[in-house]
Amino acid sequence: MHKRFLLIAALLLGGLMVFSAGSMSNAAALSHGQKATATPVAEEEATPTPAAEEKATHDHSMATGEMMDAEVTIAALTAQVEALQAQVAALEASLQINQINNAIYQLDLVGLHALDERLNGSGEIQSSDSSRIGAIARLLSTVHWPEALATDAASLTLTLQDLTAALSADDLETSAELAIVAHGDQHALSHAAENWITSGGQHADHSDMGGHDHMHSHDSADVINVDGLLIENVRANLSLPSPTGSVWLKITNTTDTDEALIGAVIPGCGVIELHNMVMRGDVMIMQQVEGGEIAVPAGETVELMRGGLHIMCIQKEAPLEVGSEVDITLEFANAGQVDVTAPVVAPDDMGGMDHSEEEHDHGSDG
Repeated sequence: MHKRFLLIAALLLGGLMVFSAGSMSNAAALSHGQKATATPVAEEEATPTPAAEEKATHDHSMATGEMMDAEVTIAALTAQVEALQAQVAALEASLQINQINNAIYQLDLVGLHALDERLNGSGEIQSSDSSRIGAIARLLSTVHWPEALATDAASLTLTLQDLTAALSADDLETSAELAIVAHGDQHALSHAAENWITSGGQHADHSDMGGHDHMHSHDSADVINVDGLLIENVRANLSLPSPTGSVWLKITNTTDTDEALIGAVIPGCGVIELHNMVMRGDVMIMQQVEGGEIAVPAGETVELMRGGLHIMCIQKEAPLEVGSEVDITLEFANAGQVDVTAPVVAPDDMGGMDHSEEEHDHGSDG
């Protein structure tokens, strides 16, 4: 379809050139004819007859009319060419969006989460791993990424290329570490791509979460009681050298009023969203929670943990050292803002809770 538009534009331009050349030739011929007939008259110093004057006037009018028609035709053809150029630009933009959507879809299908889980769990490298990861790396390298996504895409592509080499060499230790990074890079690119597409090709910034006047400050080492809303076991999974991270915690609502976690503020995180891990067919994916908030019904407990609900840090500036601390502001619909200080933990930290009987042990950033 793209080639068809270009062919039409070329034909229109060709016709314009032929028409213009013909009009100029006619005008030149008329002008030459006038000069040729005028020479004998000038030599004989004869007075032009009324018929000759009428013919000269007619010829001049014809030439002027043809020139005006040519100008109108040029303007019309120019408008058609500009319209075709706009259609081609719109087609190219649509093709780019389709290409990016397909790349993100294929990236989800490749199963980086499952690979991360397997390499860092059972420690098994399968024979198809290197070819599968290598194929998605090659696919990502062929996509025409917009400037807003180019950095994230390049980072993930390089990580996948390194992961492919490590898998091919049966280097489990390196493969496991790179799988964690690739898993995080995948989330960063997927979310950036979704924001770019839904915002019409503009980078969407969701870092402004709003605020409340009601604020509380606590240390996460103890149970935090905010008018019957209990908060405990806050941990920051921000130690990996990837652009993403997560925060986990436990919230118990002992009041008679439904509550909801609606956001957070984490230093060094460009975008913060509330996420959950869900199954799409046979693939576990991460997605933003419906409505952008995590409900904490009256009388119930909600845990944000690895492999489930969590606070997602996107566009992380730099990894933090395990054992250090980070100040976090939690934002609730009713309780307002609650300031806590959370320890930075390793991705496999379970927060002292026993999850040994869980059927699944999900990925590192989730």
